[in-house]
Amino acid sequence: MGKNGLSQIASPLLTGGAGFNFENKVQSVFLLQMLTDGKAICMDDCSIKKIIFQARRNGIYTDDLVVIGENTEGETISLLIQIKETFSVSRNSTFDSVINSAWHDFKNTNVFCFGRDKIIVATGPLSKTDINVSRQIFEIARCSNTYEEFENKLSISKLFSDNHREKYKIIKESIKKANDNTDPDNQGLFDFIRSVYIIGFDLDVKESVC
Repeated sequence: MGKNGLSQIASPLLTGGAGFNFENKVQSVFLLQMLTDGKAICMDDCSIKKIIFQARRNGIYTDDLVVIGENTEGETISLLIQIKETFSVSRNSTFDSVINSAWHDFKNTNVFCFGRDKIIVATGPLSKTDINVSRQIFEIARCSNTYEEFENKLSISKLFSDNHREKYKIIKESIKKANDNTDPDNQGLFDFIRSVYIIGFDLDVKESVC
């Protein structure tokens, strides 16, 4: 870890050696989609033009994989992908590390364009709680027009549980840590949450699909 808890450039042994089977499998999914001119996950109406492996050298902290596509209007769209075989929205170092990297990329306009690019956490099969609660928070944000609408939805007990509100609290705590222990402005918080996608891949057996 370097300044601000951000990871530094890893050695070739770590980025290309054995022991990274899950990461390699996820990278292969996107590589195959590019080679077959398929549509990448979270890239509707786009064709994949370029893939960057281990993109830290390009100034990107969400660096396991960057997928660059082009939509039908000729616009470039990027997916910044962090790959974790296990992942959960909880108070742990892995979650904080992912959010820290994602937040710094999100704030860097040379790396990330809000409303066009997306930050992806690619992980193994998710727990029931992360599917029905944690991941839903990000979807609620994307279905809200304003920060106030988003917060109001989460506050309605008939719609969402205390578990939703607790997971949202954990997300905000982690973003605050990434933002030099300072609360971000409401719009920045809202836009960041709308930009993050948690996607589970079941790649443990040959017959499985993502």
